[in-house]
Amino acid sequence: MITAGILGLGRWGRLLVGSVQGKSDHIRFAAGATRTPRKARAFAKESGLELCADYAELLARPDIDVVFIATPHSQHCGQILDAAKAGKHVFCEKPFTLDPGDTKAALEALGNAGLKAGVGFNRRFAPNTIELKRMLDAHELGKVVHIEANFSNNMSQYTKAWRNSADESPAGGMTSLGMHAVDTFIHLLGPISNLTASSRNIAMPLDVDDSTTMLMNFAGGPSGYLGTFASSALMWRVRVFGTEGWAELRDQDRMETLMSGGELDARVWDGYAYPALATVAAGIEEFAMAVAEDRPASISPVHIQHGIDVLDAIIESSKTNTMVKIDPA
Repeated sequence: MITAGILGLGRWGRLLVGSVQGKSDHIRFAAGATRTPRKARAFAKESGLELCADYAELLARPDIDVVFIATPHSQHCGQILDAAKAGKHVFCEKPFTLDPGDTKAALEALGNAGLKAGVGFNRRFAPNTIELKRMLDAHELGKVVHIEANFSNNMSQYTKAWRNSADESPAGGMTSLGMHAVDTFIHLLGPISNLTASSRNIAMPLDVDDSTTMLMNFAGGPSGYLGTFASSALMWRVRVFGTEGWAELRDQDRMETLMSGGELDARVWDGYAYPALATVAAGIEEFAMAVAEDRPASISPVHIQHGIDVLDAIIESSKTNTMVKIDPA
């Protein structure tokens, strides 16, 4: 049983704790720290968490094996470095950092200390994503030629959150939404070699972009498209086109496939409706087991780094209106 602490007990931090607390045989949260402790006291009591006065006190606890970080993105790098110095494994909410250099430094600090890095890409653990990955590994769609995705939601409701800050949310919905699709692309098809992006504000009543689109090419050959729109209704969609057919994921519980010359096939998995706590719990438990068994986590440091390299290229391309090349992962 891995013992965890958590930094940040806002909406998502509480969801991380609630997804496994009292339900998992692999991990339990023992303590937490947050910017405004009075707002978290009731939740902490209900969840069996001890509230620490600050992050330093949380890191100083000898019983804590892993620190979960659910804070604004710009704070991640420093907080990860502090955890590495304290000898704690780190599971950080996405994006890992906002800068490739910061990600490199944070991953190196953890690696040099013999510690593991995790990141909150729960959609890798959705049953439809697992099935699509199996199909691609088995070449059931033939040669893959293209992948496209859309992850959108109405972000205007977060008027007092980090999502309304252009510094915390560069390229519109990329940090809160689109990064899940980028990670899914890397997971399914490997590294991205170059991309062109456009990002602008059309309807968002906040000083952030709400329309961000990208065209990209993969090192392995396929092309890709990604859109994330922060002024519309919730959508999660990923579709892969191969020479023998296509397959589409919708949300975390549905999948459609159409093979050449065949009929449309639709599948649904029960218990994975948004926010699909089962996938959140699965990602947390997989990381806890990697720590306990001293084996690599399923989301590798190489993939974490490449995802931030892609995010940086998206931000650069949207500013310069040029194609940006990305070093291979």
